[in-house]
Amino acid sequence: MELWPSFGSYDDPRGRYSVTFAQLADGAVESVETVPLVMPDGSPPPGWARHRVCRDNRLWLQFEDPRDWYVLEIGGD
Repeated sequence: MELWPSFGSYDDPRGRYSVTFAQLADGAVESVETVPLVMPDGSPPPGWARHRVCRDNRLWLQFEDPRDWYVLEIGGD
C-alpha cells in the first residue's frame, strides 16, 4: 500500500493543522488516516503558518520567527 500525505487542512480557527494520508483504491483516492500536526516538542503549532511550501513528501512551515523553518518529511509504506 502506498500512502500520500496531504498537508495543511484547517481544523479550527486557532490554527491547528492535520495531515491526511490517502491511497488509491480502484482508481479513487481514499482517505486512510488523519493525524494532528505537532511541533517537535509535541505542542500544537503556535498559530497559522506565515509561509508554507509543499514539494513531494516534504512540507516547510514558517510561523512567527522568519528565521525558523520547520521541515516535515513523510514517507509512505
